[in-house]
Amino acid sequence: MTRRPAACGFSLLELMIAVAIGGVVLAAGWAWCWSTTGACARVGNRADAATSIAFVRRLTSVEVSGAVRLVDVPDCGCGDHSVTVALSTIDARSLQLVSYAWDSRRGVVWRKASGSHLTEGAREFAVTYYDGEGEVVPVPSAGRLTGDGLAVVRQVGFRLSVAVGGQVVSDAWRVALRCSP
Repeated sequence: MTRRPAACGFSLLELMIAVAIGGVVLAAGWAWCWSTTGACARVGNRADAATSIAFVRRLTSVEVSGAVRLVDVPDCGCGDHSVTVALSTIDARSLQLVSYAWDSRRGVVWRKASGSHLTEGAREFAVTYYDGEGEVVPVPSAGRLTGDGLAVVRQVGFRLSVAVGGQVVSDAWRVALRCSP
């Protein structure tokens, strides 16, 4: 009597069941990967927007607090979306004018000294002036403060909103002036 060797491997039915189970596991894993990737992108966009705001906040705080005086720039045309300060140069022999302005059409906040942009995706950039009592100094209908209005300013407030990839981050801060206008 001859013995037949035992069959090795999977039957067709077992193979099809294994493929079906593997497909379900892969489909579930794909959905999880897809949602995780989207969440990571949103967190990354929010972090990019927050980093942009932190950069603008740090630069404006340092330069505005160290300003020799606030300056009226008649041809700026940015209204309550700009501020100009005079900074002493390194050798203290001259002054450098530095303006911060918002181009709402392009969504860019500019630092108009070297002509570089500070952030893109800006949805809002507003400048508010405060007197020694912390009260808002009203900006005339012309859209800018002039000599008399600038003379009472003791703090400059900023409000900035930046959007990156659909994520919007906003911040507001005030900077005290060390100069006496």
